[in-house]
Parts: sequence; C-alpha cells; structure tokens
Amino acid sequence: MLQQAITAPRIVKHYRKELKTMYDFFGKTRTELLNRYINWRAYKKAVDEMYSLSDSTLNDIGIHRSQIKAFVAASMQQNDNDQSNDQSAA
Repeated sequence: MLQQAITAPRIVKHYRKELKTMYDFFGKTRTELLNRYINWRAYKKAVDEMYSLSDSTLNDIGIHRSQIKAFVAASMQQNDNDQSNDQSAA
C-alpha cells in the first residue's frame, strides 16, 4: 500500500505531458460542446418564436412559414460572422 503511494507521484511526473495534452483536449471539447448546446438552444428559441407568428406577420417580414428554419439559421450564421469580424478588427 505504501509502495503504491510512493510510485503514484512518479507515474504522474512521468506522464505529465501526456496528461496535460489530454486535459487540454477534453477541456476544449467540453467548451465546444457547451457552445454548440447554447447555440442550438438559441436557434430553437428563435424558430419557436417565429412559428408562433401569424402568417400575415410572416408575410410582412417577407418569409413563408416553410422558410423559417433556413431564415433563422442564416441570421445566426450572419451574426456569428459579424462577431468574428468585430473581434478580428479589434
């Protein structure tokens, strides 16, 4: 038992670089998954709100009910592009 406690730090020290690489990978993956989930929730909320509009309101906006999902997706993509352009300009 004591022998295991003594060798554990040696193992961690030996594999420190590999462990850091794994930690970085899973940390980035976790962040990416969280961002995708947040974006999906925003997309779903926007689509649901658009579907709740009347046909005459949608007609005033200039879209048909069958175009809602594509319209929201394009709008969100445009917002993402605008934000990345703003960040690169700063």
